Amino acid sequence: MRFATLYVLLTLLNGHSAFGQYGLVLRAGTRFIENANMKPALSSFCDLAVGASYGIAIGNRRIEGHPTLFGFTRMASYSADAGSFDAWGLSLQFPLSIYPLDFENGCNCPTFNKQGERFRKGFFIYLSPGIRKSWQRFEGSGVSFRKAPVSYDAELGLGFDLGLNRKSTLRIAVGLSAQFGEYLDLDLQKGRFIKTSGTFSTLGASLRYIYYPAKRR
Repeated sequence: MRFATLYVLLTLLNGHSAFGQYGLVLRAGTRFIENANMKPALSSFCDLAVGASYGIAIGNRRIEGHPTLFGFTRMASYSADAGSFDAWGLSLQFPLSIYPLDFENGCNCPTFNKQGERFRKGFFIYLSPGIRKSWQRFEGSGVSFRKAPVSYDAELGLGFDLGLNRKSTLRIAVGLSAQFGEYLDLDLQKGRFIKTSGTFSTLGASLRYIYYPAKRR
């Protein structure tokens, strides 16, 4: 959580940090299969999340933060003899977006008209560390698991801002996320789920609607 602490301190110490950007986020992701032995049993895996955010500008450059509180659900389908798994929980994310093609433009205007400069002003790279609390459940083969771990994650990706008007922006992003901590995993050799820890990777896409209520642009 050191990144999150630094993130908050930068916001509080920067006089230009708050610009009152409100956001609504939808996100979907699918798991990478690290263990090839799991493939015959795991037929599908999906993360779905919805969240709300508040935007901040960091420094006098095109660097933006959108801390977001998510509610999420995780669903997995396995072969009939393997059982069923689901999870839900809350996640606090701290995405930090950098606009490399418009980095020197500290205009404090995250939504704007982009005629003629859409790609230069809209393209960004982001890093998003976070923390999550999940409630996991597995049922099958006479075995039942309940677990409620706290884990950490980090996502790296690319995105693009599409300015709808002077007050609204649609933000599209794709990223690779790695979750660190405890989770339930299927051990085919033992024929059951086990409590394990390590890296849990997903490839995800998000759609964020951002609204800027201020009149000054």
